[in-house]
Amino acid sequence: MVEIKDSSNVRKLKEEFLRDFKRFDTVEDFSDHHYAAEGSPAKLSLWHLKFKGRPKNWVKDIQKEWKILDKNLPETIFVRACESRIDILRAVIIGAEGTPYHDGLFFFDIQFPDTYPSVPPKVHYHSGGLRINPNLYKCGKVCLSLISTWTGKKREKWLPKESTMLQLLVSIQALILNEKPYFNEPGYEKSMGTPLGESYSKDYSENVFVFSLKTMVYSMRKPPQHFEEFVRSHFFVRSHDIVKACNAYKDGAPVGSIDKGGVKKQTRQRGSLKFRINVTSFMKTVVDEFVNLGAIREANHRAVGFESQRRLEKEDLYSSSVKKLKEEFLRNFKRFDSVEDFSDHHYVSKGKASKQHSKNWVKKVQDEWKILNQNLPETIFVRACESRMDLLRAVIIGAEGTPYHDGLFFFDIQFPDTYPSVPPNVYYHSGGLRINPNLYNCGKVCLSLLSTWHGNARQSWLPKESTMLQVLVSIQALVLNEQPYFNEPGYGLIKGTWLGESKSKVYSENVFLLSLKTMVYSMRKPPQHFEEYVQNHYFVRSHDIVKACNAYKAGAPLGSMVKGGVQDLEQARQSGSKKFKTDVASFMQTVVDEFVKLGVKELAEKPKPPVNNANTENQSKKKTRKRSRSSSIKEFLANIGRCVFSSIKLKIRERRLGGD
Repeated sequence: MVEIKDSSNVRKLKEEFLRDFKRFDTVEDFSDHHYAAEGSPAKLSLWHLKFKGRPKNWVKDIQKEWKILDKNLPETIFVRACESRIDILRAVIIGAEGTPYHDGLFFFDIQFPDTYPSVPPKVHYHSGGLRINPNLYKCGKVCLSLISTWTGKKREKWLPKESTMLQLLVSIQALILNEKPYFNEPGYEKSMGTPLGESYSKDYSENVFVFSLKTMVYSMRKPPQHFEEFVRSHFFVRSHDIVKACNAYKDGAPVGSIDKGGVKKQTRQRGSLKFRINVTSFMKTVVDEFVNLGAIREANHRAVGFESQRRLEKEDLYSSSVKKLKEEFLRNFKRFDSVEDFSDHHYVSKGKASKQHSKNWVKKVQDEWKILNQNLPETIFVRACESRMDLLRAVIIGAEGTPYHDGLFFFDIQFPDTYPSVPPNVYYHSGGLRINPNLYNCGKVCLSLLSTWHGNARQSWLPKESTMLQVLVSIQALVLNEQPYFNEPGYGLIKGTWLGESKSKVYSENVFLLSLKTMVYSMRKPPQHFEEYVQNHYFVRSHDIVKACNAYKAGAPLGSMVKGGVQDLEQARQSGSKKFKTDVASFMQTVVDEFVKLGVKELAEKPKPPVNNANTENQSKKKTRKRSRSSSIKEFLANIGRCVFSSIKLKIRERRLGGD
């Protein structure tokens, strides 16, 4: 839990600044305005427009807009007009309580076109590259009937003689930045009130709040011109409420239930585990920005000694909280579940959702689903497709003691039209890497059970007996095993021989390196419906993987690692090859970099302390003395050797002479 301490005097001054900050005012220029390039002060100054032939009605209409804004703006909207460019405005809207936008600042640049008010004003949203609403694009486009960027009823569109700039800003606040933005998407409002619609809305709002946090950080780091002090003061004053809200969301409060740091209403709903993880993960970044503002004095990043230790403890607390939530996510991740679609599935083009299958086929596939749902082991997860019953996706976790340990291996599966008379089609997500004799880099899976390799009758597909569960367990046990080298046909004959075991060791070492590369591939491009699973799996296992790599670098034999420790003393006596140690060391940083991107910040390289020249000099002298002593000893031993050798030669000669 983040503790908050700030100076009450500074806070009072900031609150006073915000109270005195005019809702409407004019400024001299807007050099960073989105529409600044569309015109010039010389052309659009008030004096020039009045006296140099500009239409008087246009000027009059804009002045009228200014007056309306000056008198009627609500407490949560602030506008600045430009004296040298009366065609442009800038507005900021404060996110309302009860919405996923609460406490945020949302900036809009506005321009009155030459033909205004016959046409509506142009509006650009400061997105920071984030799409926080169906109506607010990350390119800055604002989608709204009132400004003719979306279709709508006649009364919803711009009416030249009635519509105003105030109406536009209030519409953005009320209609766009609302409690349930998911239903802003055309057609989605039909599902409002239904369990499915409300579920999707909840997920969307949770993502929106995380984007809103990121927008806060973006605004604090790059506040728009003429609102710099407003941004700083706003977030200084609201930092307490924002942190309290984040802490409440971390504990499970549903998004939008927070009112000035307290739960607004009692509800049985809870925030999703993913939401709690995301808030926990990003909260530190937000708090750090509050620290930079001076709003929170704890966690001084420039502190040394005791304060520095407190900062490290605080970072460990964040990491520990996130890890616990991610572990909870993995525990709750269903081994078998269904999803709506698989747009990235390898076999998606081989069939259609509308295709009709026989009743027997449907029954058999449903039976397969039931078997998988009830019997999948802890290390295999499957997702079936509701709209395409013929498709499955599975992930297998590499087992301990194998060169695949801690890795994730994905397979796309299709039940053919003639299933179960023929086995399913299986494709491996290789990432272009061949990590096993049975798993080709083109994705082919070579297995007797799939009829992609010959075998005896009991090893082949048996339509009345074989199941999808059997296929997955066979891949895990027979393919992703401890010594994959011997999967190659004929190589089993040399198993147990010195040559066979030697070649197997080299092969397995190469496989582990390819497994590391597969980890990176999966983290960068996780398959659909497993994105969050991949991130959480590698976040939780990152330390074990790094410990294993460090042990392998130090010479531990491959497959001897179990959760970061050596498996047994017998294996510990062996050693990895020199090439293996070098290769692991070379690629390890790439893996660590991906873990850091996932949020495992403690693995990031910390700056090394400066080298003490005096110490370096002393160490150099010591090394020189050691080398000198070493060479003296070597010379002494060599002299003894020469003397002994001469003595032996002399005795041999004497014996020969005596014999003669």
